[in-house]
Amino acid sequence: MNPIPSGSPAAGPSERGFVAPARDLAAAALLFFSASAAGGLHPRTLSEPRARALAEKLDEGRRDGEPLKVLSAARALLRAFPDRPEYLQAEADALSLLGRPGAAAASWEEYLASAPRPTEACPALGKAYEAAGRLEKALDAHRRCMKLDPTNPDFGFYVGLADERLGREEDAEKAYLEVLSARPENTDSRIGLARLRQRQKRYSEADALLRAVLSTSPDNADALITAALVARDSGRRAEAKAYLRKAILHSPSYQDPYRILGRMQEQDGESADALRTWEALLSLAPEDRALQRKVELLRGGRRR
Repeated sequence: MNPIPSGSPAAGPSERGFVAPARDLAAAALLFFSASAAGGLHPRTLSEPRARALAEKLDEGRRDGEPLKVLSAARALLRAFPDRPEYLQAEADALSLLGRPGAAAASWEEYLASAPRPTEACPALGKAYEAAGRLEKALDAHRRCMKLDPTNPDFGFYVGLADERLGREEDAEKAYLEVLSARPENTDSRIGLARLRQRQKRYSEADALLRAVLSTSPDNADALITAALVARDSGRRAEAKAYLRKAILHSPSYQDPYRILGRMQEQDGESADALRTWEALLSLAPEDRALQRKVELLRGGRRR
């Protein structure tokens, strides 16, 4: 297994909950409503009190973590103010949290086309396409974001990551190296390039890249996992397991290191350790039927 992580910069709403609005949306709605009325633009579908009430509902839904409430309020506001970026963002965030990434991508596309600062849809637009399984669309979205701001290293990194997910390793390598030529300290592109070097069996180069990351970010889970894969593939199995245990310690909800460690322990005949690893993973993924069966079999083997 050689997992390709989602990457750490600019995490999207589906990963961290609602993005806090830049200002109170109820006040913003009233301000915009008043400005529209003053300019002769009278929204026919909303009165001023109703606009305020809906914006307050949206704020409340964000604070309470209720995406259905946010979505309902955002869509009512968008019917009156269809191009308001704060409501498009709220709609996209809510759709992501509700597990509707394709619809979230459509909202982010509208945001990208109409917002005064379109790059605020980045990299969430590409991530929404990825979550919907539309990897080519994700790559296109990340490339469009990079064109909007070629100086942003995160946008270049996400282009490389999208290429990597599509198996276009030469393109991914080019993207990572371009970021690193401008920002040699960029952690995510270093890790991405190290993953490529690991698959190319260029282990010493991968080790050097990862040592540079871990010297300044010793708890970086993606770096630790990649270092474990390099160590495993170059025959340093004890070192690989140590990296994986450290990744689990610092990122206990990240499932990949449990899966890699459990497989290694099984391969090395460490059945008791493997059982503990799989049990810990099962607590994170109780719906995983295959994992349930594995744990039951290992428990049965210990009883015998």
